[in-house]
Amino acid sequence: MKRAIILAILIAAVLPLGVSAQKQVTVLDIPYTLADEFMQQFVAGVRLYAKENKNVTLLVEDPQGKVENEISILESYRSKPVDAVVLYAIDPFAVAPVVKELKQKGIKFVAASARFEGQDVGHVTDEWDGGSTAGKMFVEWWTKNRPGEKAHILSLDFPSNEFANRRNVAFLAYVKQVLGTLVDVVASQETKGDAELGQKVTETMLIAHPEINFIFGVNDSTINGAMAAVENAGRHDIAYAGIGGEPAAVKALQKPLYPQKGGWAFDVGGKMNPVSWGYNMVDAAVKLARGQKVVELDFSWTVPVWRENVKDYSVDLNQWRTRAGLKPLQF
Repeated sequence: MKRAIILAILIAAVLPLGVSAQKQVTVLDIPYTLADEFMQQFVAGVRLYAKENKNVTLLVEDPQGKVENEISILESYRSKPVDAVVLYAIDPFAVAPVVKELKQKGIKFVAASARFEGQDVGHVTDEWDGGSTAGKMFVEWWTKNRPGEKAHILSLDFPSNEFANRRNVAFLAYVKQVLGTLVDVVASQETKGDAELGQKVTETMLIAHPEINFIFGVNDSTINGAMAAVENAGRHDIAYAGIGGEPAAVKALQKPLYPQKGGWAFDVGGKMNPVSWGYNMVDAAVKLARGQKVVELDFSWTVPVWRENVKDYSVDLNQWRTRAGLKPLQF
């Protein structure tokens, strides 16, 4: 009888730990917008994690890049079961009140981008680093390919998202500091990281400022839109670059520059590709929901991507794309 009692006590003491490590977890992922190619890959990584790991239920809600939609989605989970949320905070200050409310229910929060009040864990990426890396690459590229020529820069930025816009602020600060009078910032225009808006803004600015010869974008989607506008205008003298290491950049960097030195000049990639980024974010969410310790994640935008190394850079991305059921990028 005593043995049975002791055994029962031991099982009771051990079982919660085992159950906790494998308990069913429901994770909600709210990306910025599924219209964005980077976010599509990010969500592919999130879905991959749920596919490869038992006892994980995944929910994905698309706010379509609108903070009011994001808040509405979060509010709807006052009455829906969810253990953790991977959140791209479109406006960190606007979402804070509902995040605070949901945390009172025990819901864990992982910041997929900008930090917000109430997050349990996020990433240590400072978007300033990505902008500075882009600035250094621009100075190297411009002085090599267009020496002595003045750069007339159009900045396609994202001022409505202060966190993301640090990329553009850092880029412009660096190039102006280093090149001085050889740089003229023609304009900084809001594009919300959107390809369609990036194209429309670029079309307008090329008419108003035909002197533009370089375009920097807050992300690759924006530059993909700008590229369409530049090509439609037949402006083969305009070069451009972005941040993201996305397929659009990878494909463009396989092509040579135009004789006038226009085209996709370079790109800034991350320490993790977007698929693995999404995978690791939901992994952090699951661990938090199971009471496990999670450290801050580093996805810094500090990897220079040139024509010379774009194929090597894409090896890891292609492995993850294949694993997630996406077509690998062709070379």
